[in-house]
Amino acid sequence: MADEQLFNQMLEELKAIREEKKMDLKTISEKFRIQLKYLQALEAGNLDQLPKVYDRFIFKSYLKELQVENPEKYLSAFDEIRKPEKKQTAFFKTKAKQESSKPGKEFIPKQVLLKMVYAGIPLLILIALVLILVNNNNKAPVQPRKP
Repeated sequence: MADEQLFNQMLEELKAIREEKKMDLKTISEKFRIQLKYLQALEAGNLDQLPKVYDRFIFKSYLKELQVENPEKYLSAFDEIRKPEKKQTAFFKTKAKQESSKPGKEFIPKQVLLKMVYAGIPLLILIALVLILVNNNNKAPVQPRKP
């Protein structure tokens, strides 16, 4: 909670720097091709509205345009705020690994499965040919009728 308050204060500082330099969000949006709504959400401290894949890129681009003196300070604070979600994701990954390693639930890799299929097709054709030949040899030869 204290981290969030500190980060929100940093965001207010950044907004003040932007306004002091007479920059508007629309210009930043156009320069970095970031949707305006994401920059507005960032300045408001609504990080949950940012796409999680690009949130760090958006913040870093924002800092780059503002040309702040110590961008690492802001980036480390940003990473610290976003870290709890990464821990949660790691939990689910370990849970999935545990479930997949349970006995009785074996997973065959795709490459091995493809090799098995490619080896099995000629084998099935060979078996079919052998069965056809054996079946034809077992039949008695047809003798023509005498008139």
